[in-house]
Amino acid sequence: MKRFYTLSIALFLFFSTNAQSGLLAGTGYAPNFTVTDINGTSHTIYDYLDSGYVMVLELLSVSCGHCIQHVSGTENSYLANGPTGSNIARFLGLEVNSTTNNSAVANFVSTYNVSFPIANNVSPVAINYQLYYTPGYYVIYPDYSYTTICGAYCVTAQNYLTVENLLNTAISSWVPPIYGCTDSLAVNYDSTATIDNDSCDYSSYTITTSGMRFVPDTIICDVGDTIFFVLGPGHNVVEVADTTWINNDTTSLPGGFNFPYGSMGYFVPDDCHHFYYICQPHVYLGMKALIIAHHPPVFGCTDSTATNYDSLATVDDASCVYPTTCVVTGNMYPTNPYVDDIIHNSVKINWNDMNTPSCMVLKYFVRYRELGTTAWSTRAAGFGNGLCNFGLLTTSQLLMGFSPSTTYEWRMKAFYCGGGSSNYSPIQQFTTADVCPDLANLA
Repeated sequence: MKRFYTLSIALFLFFSTNAQSGLLAGTGYAPNFTVTDINGTSHTIYDYLDSGYVMVLELLSVSCGHCIQHVSGTENSYLANGPTGSNIARFLGLEVNSTTNNSAVANFVSTYNVSFPIANNVSPVAINYQLYYTPGYYVIYPDYSYTTICGAYCVTAQNYLTVENLLNTAISSWVPPIYGCTDSLAVNYDSTATIDNDSCDYSSYTITTSGMRFVPDTIICDVGDTIFFVLGPGHNVVEVADTTWINNDTTSLPGGFNFPYGSMGYFVPDDCHHFYYICQPHVYLGMKALIIAHHPPVFGCTDSTATNYDSLATVDDASCVYPTTCVVTGNMYPTNPYVDDIIHNSVKINWNDMNTPSCMVLKYFVRYRELGTTAWSTRAAGFGNGLCNFGLLTTSQLLMGFSPSTTYEWRMKAFYCGGGSSNYSPIQQFTTADVCPDLANLA
């Protein structure tokens, strides 16, 4: 386990005054950064968050004992919550040791069956995230808030299942915000809404008089709402210009609304406007009020890439429907699987390219087991760019770590961009070669 010391005061002051900081205490907001993984794919944190995904960062070193100890828990959480699971999270490993080369990271990925992307030579100082020991985890939510796991000492979680459960719990704790009207007085009050989106519709309002004042003296409404006036004896209502209202003058606005003393009536704003009005005999006592009329919100899909995009909508109501072009069927499993380059402890597996014009391959999984046993070992057989700008073109993979003179069963499946996966291919067999004899009688 490697220890990383805290930043110098000068660096700390620089970052604290110029950018957000990812703190071990999990306070504030997570800073954004962009890195490129060992496969050449670029990852921008806010791109994932703005798409609604929870982002899991693991700051690690491939030579760190505790990173190796917890790799199974991290991978299991990724499989459960990532694209092939519930699809609510994205994972990114950050190798922080500047002396580690890409080959060492690739060997770590292959040895421990890691399928989430890892970027190499990432300085915590450069991306403005604190690190005390490796591994350290940041679980970042779409609102840029975050929590940390193993912030100081990951040795407190010796079992990989502990880290797996902590990650799963942190990911599942994210509850997406529900936008709507949070005012219980509105006719469209939404008891499930957690964030008000200025959509409250009150439809009608009543203004009365009490002493020398209008109650309420300010109303914010939508164009088309109805304003009822119930006036007490000795009070009238006259619409005036804004300068007249400010100067406590009594000159009525030509064409404005006007209600006699002690009367009842209603007014419907027909445009987006500030409507000033007074009680003429008592304006000098401050008896004046204001109606602010807004255009009512138009709910609908505001994403122009959706099939039901509404150009008139002003508030997105989460109704957007996107075209589904890839339909995964049960017979789309990798075809023509075969092995070659067989030696005593490794083989190369091969298969046909499973990309189609409408379905791009995200990744492949291969499973294998010794003939006569029941437990499968699973490895990734290539992983695409994650953003699905193009399909994965890999059609072969070297597998290592087999026993000599042993027969194995194997099969594989494909995962597609946009979700969905094929069935596993029919089971195939191969037998590893005998151990090669040592050279003898050298002279």
